[in-house]
Amino acid sequence: MRFLVIGLGSLGKRRIRNLKYLQSGSIIGCDPRLDRRDETSQRYRIQTFEDFAEAMAHEPEAIIISVPASLRLSYALEAAAANKHFFVEPCPKDERLSELVDWLKGKKIVAAPSCTLRFYPGPKKIQKLLQQGAIGQPLTFTYICGQYLPGWHLSEDYWSFSMPRLDSSACREIISFELAWLSSLLGGLESISTNHEDSPNYEEAPTDKAYPPNLLLRFKGGVCGRLLLNPASKTSIQHMRFVGTEGIIDWNNSEQIIKIYSPDHHLKHSEPLIRGCVENMYINPEEPYIEELRCFLNAVCGLSPFPYTFEQHLNILTLLDQAEKK
Repeated sequence: MRFLVIGLGSLGKRRIRNLKYLQSGSIIGCDPRLDRRDETSQRYRIQTFEDFAEAMAHEPEAIIISVPASLRLSYALEAAAANKHFFVEPCPKDERLSELVDWLKGKKIVAAPSCTLRFYPGPKKIQKLLQQGAIGQPLTFTYICGQYLPGWHLSEDYWSFSMPRLDSSACREIISFELAWLSSLLGGLESISTNHEDSPNYEEAPTDKAYPPNLLLRFKGGVCGRLLLNPASKTSIQHMRFVGTEGIIDWNNSEQIIKIYSPDHHLKHSEPLIRGCVENMYINPEEPYIEELRCFLNAVCGLSPFPYTFEQHLNILTLLDQAEKK
C-alpha cells in the first residue's frame, strides 16, 4: 500500500515513523517548506513533494493529514473527493465539517479522525476499570489537563502552528483531544456548559484568552464531570479522580500510576503504567500513535472499524459551540 503524508512538521514526521514501524508499505510526503522536505527525505529516506497535486499524481491509496489545524479539513475534503482512505489529526469546526459528514455517508472509504488519547495507558485502563465495575456505579469526576503551549511542539515556534482563535486554537484542540476519549467512557456526551470566564493572562505564555478553561460535561448515562484546562503548566498535566458508589479511581499521568481507593479513602490497588518510548524533541511516547495508525490500517484492510467517526467528532464540536454561545 502507498501512503501520502501531508505536512512534514513534528506531527507528520511522527506519522511517518509510525508507518515505518508498522511496515505498512511505501510512503511519500508533501510539504510546501523546503527545509522540512529535505529533512524528511534525508532522515526517513522517502520521496517528498512541494505540490499536493504532484504528490497525488503518484496515486497513493491512503492519505495521512498532519498539517496545522486550520488546513486539515480542506485536505480531508480533497482526499474524500478523490475517494482515498484518509486519517487526519483533529479538525476544527466549520460548516464544511457537516458537509464532509454528509458526503461520507454510504461511501466505502475509511475516514478516520484522530482520537490518540484513547490509546494511552491511562485512558485505556480507566475504561477497563469502569467496564469491570471496579468502583461500582460511576457518579462524577474531576479532570485537570493541559500543558504549556509554547512547549507543545518543541521543534517549532508556538505561533507557527497555533493562533489564539476559537475555531482552531491550541486550547480548543487540547479540549477536543480530551473529549474524544472522555466521550467513549460513558455512552457519549449529552451537553457541555462553561462558566464563560476568560483564561488567566499568563505573562510567560501566549494563551487563548477567549477560551473558557472550565467545562461541565454531562453524559447520556446521567454522569456529570468537570474538565479543567491549564494551558500554562510547564509540565503536561492529566489528573483524574473518578468517584463511584464503591470507590474512587485516581489517575495521575505525571506519576504514571493508577490507584483505586475504597469509599473511605483506603488504598485498595495501585498499578504502574508503562510510559513508552519518547523520541528526541517530543514530549509524548510513540506507542499510542502507533496503535492508533494500526487501527486505521486494520480499518482500511476491512479487519475492524476505526473507533472514532467524523459524526462523533462533529457532535463534540457542536456541543462546544453551543456551550460557548450560551
